[in-house]
Amino acid sequence: MLYDPSLPFTTVYHLFREQTTQHTPFTAGCNAFLVYDETKESTDKLLILYILYALYADTTLERNPFLTFFLEFVSGEHQRGNALEQQFVYCILEGSIVKIKERTPKQVCDNTLETLPKTNTSVQRLNELENSVARLIGDPLTTTLLPSLKDQSIIGSETFAETIQLIHDACIRTLTIPEQQFVQNAFKSDAPMVVTHCGLSPEKLRDLVETNHILAMDVVPLFLEQVNDKEYLYGLAKVPVGNTSVELVYHLLTSSHHSRSDGSIGGMGNVGDFLHMYISNSIRTCELYEEGPRKDKHVRLVAKFIQSLLEKGIIPIAEYLIEIQSFCVGYFRFKGVATLFQLASSEAQRMGFEVDRQLQHQVAI
Repeated sequence: MLYDPSLPFTTVYHLFREQTTQHTPFTAGCNAFLVYDETKESTDKLLILYILYALYADTTLERNPFLTFFLEFVSGEHQRGNALEQQFVYCILEGSIVKIKERTPKQVCDNTLETLPKTNTSVQRLNELENSVARLIGDPLTTTLLPSLKDQSIIGSETFAETIQLIHDACIRTLTIPEQQFVQNAFKSDAPMVVTHCGLSPEKLRDLVETNHILAMDVVPLFLEQVNDKEYLYGLAKVPVGNTSVELVYHLLTSSHHSRSDGSIGGMGNVGDFLHMYISNSIRTCELYEEGPRKDKHVRLVAKFIQSLLEKGIIPIAEYLIEIQSFCVGYFRFKGVATLFQLASSEAQRMGFEVDRQLQHQVAI
């Protein structure tokens, strides 16, 4: 970790966050977690444990995404860590860790008996923590799984409130895998009820896509099935164009369950204006990149996206021919653009449109 072990735990934590401001707490915590097993010094291991605790000290322990890791030190046949690390984790689980935040890792290692509070975590408390983890990941061996939301009595319950809170959390931070599964299960259980009560605005839905793109692939199509306001689609059109948004839009347009032959998505009717806006925005963003690998990758992404929509007949060539030709001429030297131009030209000729032979020759070269 390369931190001075003579500095207090709380000081080191604040230094850590200052150095990882570009990351979400979860990402920063994952980076620290990944080096734990490779760390040799006991002082550094204690610092990592404290950081993983402190990142989520403002919420309940059950909501800490590293709770499973902590429990590996105190339960099971093959427990992690030595006696010092295990006692340190017990302090985290009991909440007495706050008493040593002004202590230093060196002090704890040199004089454990006087610096670490005595612990007395009950078996019942450990079982509660283990069940809370199991509930979030849908462990079939527990009885505290997410209940069906089709039961109207669940509205206002703690479980439903947690679902709604996690949906709003997903707009501002990356959810843990168990949290994502919790939200996914809620949508699959009763999407209409979740959408009705979650109160997500178009702007918040866009934030969710940017912050939790894997979760978005599952829940956004279900969300759009329940709303008929195109502002939600226009919000998605404003998501920065990249692999994440392109994959989501393509999924919405090609999934037989969420798109229809009349060009509609969900309950919103024809969405040709949204698609035109998104494609135009995708092409414009190519201009924002400086020459280099990132621009090469982005241009190839846009070209492949448009090509796939043409191949599946999702966009009519009559409405996009001029825009596609302009894009291809501007970026003809990039891989994949010539293939797009040839496809668009062939489709245009098949439909009876005139294609500039000089342009064909220029792009082919």
